[in-house]
Amino acid sequence: MTTTTKSPATVFVAYPPTRGDPRECYTSIRNTVASVANYVQVVAPDVAALASHVAARRPDLAARAWYAALLVVAGKVHIGGSGYRTLATVRSQFNDRDYTIFTSSHDHLSPLRCTCPDSNHAPTTSGARHACKHVIAYVMVKQLAEEAK
Repeated sequence: MTTTTKSPATVFVAYPPTRGDPRECYTSIRNTVASVANYVQVVAPDVAALASHVAARRPDLAARAWYAALLVVAGKVHIGGSGYRTLATVRSQFNDRDYTIFTSSHDHLSPLRCTCPDSNHAPTTSGARHACKHVIAYVMVKQLAEEAK
């Protein structure tokens, strides 16, 4: 079940923490892509479907897609932000740092970018200069918000 709250500057998608705490999945030393995928499939099948779709189409993004799904389930993606090019902020899964998702032009049609360290190393896609897990999580939340309309 998805809870969507809309305000003028923010669309926030959260899942009730009824079947476990995503922080347990973050901090586990045995945290593998398979365990993350299993957790997301149990807690949020709609998010798991999006991650599966990304993983099937782009195997090079599979791990990032599942970790992005975990960010979505944990409610760490916040649409909107300060600045005309800022599209969202995504809270780090390991610390209290926020990463910014932005475009490089004012028309929001240019590729998405992120301020995280992985953004310079992640594979390139048609919609993102580098598709780190934060950018993928942002796209998932936007897709969920569209489906909720």
